[in-house]
Amino acid sequence: DNVAPESTDKATVPGLPRPLREHINEPLTADGNTYLHELCRQKAAPALIIEAVRDLGAIPDLPNRHGLPALALAIAEGDVDTALCLRALGASIVTGKFNAIVYAVDAYKLDVLHGLLRGARGEGLNQGGILKDNTVTTDTPLLLAVDNHRNDM
Repeated sequence: DNVAPESTDKATVPGLPRPLREHINEPLTADGNTYLHELCRQKAAPALIIEAVRDLGAIPDLPNRHGLPALALAIAEGDVDTALCLRALGASIVTGKFNAIVYAVDAYKLDVLHGLLRGARGEGLNQGGILKDNTVTTDTPLLLAVDNHRNDM
């Protein structure tokens, strides 16, 4: 069994057993989501995100089978705290074809976009990336926002 024994002193996510360190970056779902992806998808407490990366060795930029890192799932959920936590733990704005800025614009997550832009230092602003429907665009975030009449973005 590749699941760590439940601890009474650590928070957990119902239905998501904490894997052993040696299995932390293995897919748990058909989409190729790892434990970290699932924590982000389920809007887990930042303490669990930190534990997964720092203590268990989860790789923040590891993509699922759609090319999406855990940061994409945090963006899709509109979870600013998790997105910023992942960034502080080393998650990249651009990973492969994923561009967090493009993804935030396409998913229409204004609060997450603001949070990401504060620390992005221009990363991802002049390139495209994977959209929320898993297609890839060459449109920049600005062009994507204008084309979709999202002036607030």
